[in-house]
Amino acid sequence: MCGNVTEVHGVLERDAAIPCNVSEDPRDKSVGLILWYKDNSSTPIYTVDARSSKLAHARHFPGEDMAGRLQFDASQQPPVLRVDNLETGDAGQYRCRVDYRQARTENQVTSLYVIGKRFVGCTN
Repeated sequence: MCGNVTEVHGVLERDAAIPCNVSEDPRDKSVGLILWYKDNSSTPIYTVDARSSKLAHARHFPGEDMAGRLQFDASQQPPVLRVDNLETGDAGQYRCRVDYRQARTENQVTSLYVIGKRFVGCTN
């Protein structure tokens, strides 16, 4: 994926927040769906369904691969997908696809880098 890519750096076994710039303009950019994809997968890892409510009260559907470690936080600005307890396999490109009700779909790509823990201690 080319173009404007955001970078997020996270530490192994810690949490990371991947942003998704969403515009909730009630005149023309009301959010219908937010779909998150990892790497080249065509199956969403997380879905937020706001077709019958506002984004703050949307229904959330985590995928099975990372179930229990993902949560979407719409109270942040911009909203973020939280990945809890990072693993090395979490590194990669995440795509946030926002389907608006009456505006064009937007895609945003973020590269997540997972950095190993650094040991700090004494050596004798």
